[in-house]
Amino acid sequence: MSHIMYAWEIGTDLGHAIGFLPVARELRQRGHVVTFALSDVMRADAMLAREGFRLIQAPFFHPLQASAKDLVDHFGQVLQLNGFFATGPLLGVVKAWRHLWSLEKPDLLITEFAPTALLAARGYGIPVAGFGNGFTQPPAITPLPPFGNQEVPSHSNAAHEAPVIATCNGILSYFEQAPIRSLAELLRTDASLLTTYPELDHYRQRGPAEYFGPTLQLDGGELPPWPSVSGPKVFAYLKSNYPALEHCLQALSRLRAATLVYCADLPPALLARYTSPRLAFTNRPLRYDTTLNDAAMVVSHGGHGTVAAALLAGRPLFILPSQVEQSMLAMRVQAMGAGIASPASNGADNMLHWMSRLLEQSRWRQSARTFAKKYREQSQSVIASNLANRCEALIVNH
Repeated sequence: MSHIMYAWEIGTDLGHAIGFLPVARELRQRGHVVTFALSDVMRADAMLAREGFRLIQAPFFHPLQASAKDLVDHFGQVLQLNGFFATGPLLGVVKAWRHLWSLEKPDLLITEFAPTALLAARGYGIPVAGFGNGFTQPPAITPLPPFGNQEVPSHSNAAHEAPVIATCNGILSYFEQAPIRSLAELLRTDASLLTTYPELDHYRQRGPAEYFGPTLQLDGGELPPWPSVSGPKVFAYLKSNYPALEHCLQALSRLRAATLVYCADLPPALLARYTSPRLAFTNRPLRYDTTLNDAAMVVSHGGHGTVAAALLAGRPLFILPSQVEQSMLAMRVQAMGAGIASPASNGADNMLHWMSRLLEQSRWRQSARTFAKKYREQSQSVIASNLANRCEALIVNH
């Protein structure tokens, strides 16, 4: 029996921890102890308590700006906004990680968007695996490429990395560890557990890599309460803080379809204004397997889990990105011809036009079905088992 610690630092939703749950269950079934060290323990407690997993507070740097992810175009900038701008503020977090490991004594550390844990692990003696989709595990390129498809001079990317490298080397010097020369070196792990597909990798520049496939929660939640009207069904997963939410709801209300919107905290005024025989709302999580099987099209902001689940069901997507990670994935989906990306600046008429085309024309649907056919033999249980196998191999071979 081994002790495996999953560490997550950066981010606001629980999608990261939820994505690791299938692997954690598989590891526990094999007799291992799994501990979740998360930055947001308040939101995660109920979920992990139901699952019976240990949850502890992860050391992390409180970000300088809550919305910083929207304002950056390079991974180095994300790290600077999360403490990697000066040695002093970050040293305490690194020390806290090392103190935590001296108490918990993990046999394997699995990190997802946890750069401070990666820095602390250098020279500590624990095998480390990176986990997650392509955005949280940038390719090993020096300097790292910018977000999206921008053509940016190499020296500009290097400039974003320089403060991060200097901060890391100040801390590594404190622990008498060798310095790093690039951001890719900081992010390097003993194994990269990429839980996506090549077509959905946020970084198109990545070279050959091993893709395990996404870890999805498909059978949790309630059955979808579809409107009882004729026409194709449309499922929309929306966030109440999306700037163009009302434009999107206006378009959906005029769409010739039976539409179901999942929005956890939709303002009551909008709920009253847009509920109709054709447009229904729910604030309760739905079973993705049933919901996506019923739907003819999916509307979302471009979260990796929803995009992957929709495409594996052969459903085209209308994507409304609200931050850079979602925009990068939306571009990949649009490039493969399985969906359309719509910026928040588009009005209701433009959204309605493209939603209608997605429903009426077959080319996007066919591309989504081609994707689904390619990966139809890869079940979620196989993905979780393969990832658990790799974790066990890392422990045995260390």
